[in-house]
Amino acid sequence: MDKSILPPDAEYKGYRSVVKQNIKFTTDNVEYQLERYYSSSEQKLYEAELPEDVRNSEFGSELKAFIAYLYFVIVQYLAGRKS
Repeated sequence: MDKSILPPDAEYKGYRSVVKQNIKFTTDNVEYQLERYYSSSEQKLYEAELPEDVRNSEFGSELKAFIAYLYFVIVQYLAGRKS
């Protein structure tokens, strides 16, 4: 606070606490160990599959849900600005 703007009779009364909500983003990289087997008679490699929620994607289900939520919030915000 700039104390030079205070009148001479201003008395210190302590602090007022203000809490603001924030969010922290950190990565949560998950490594999957996929079992692999090779059949020399078939000359073929067999490998376990990834869990369904991460198959065919680079992102986990929690991040995908968060992105869907942000999309919904932005669409609602933009719809409110048009009216």
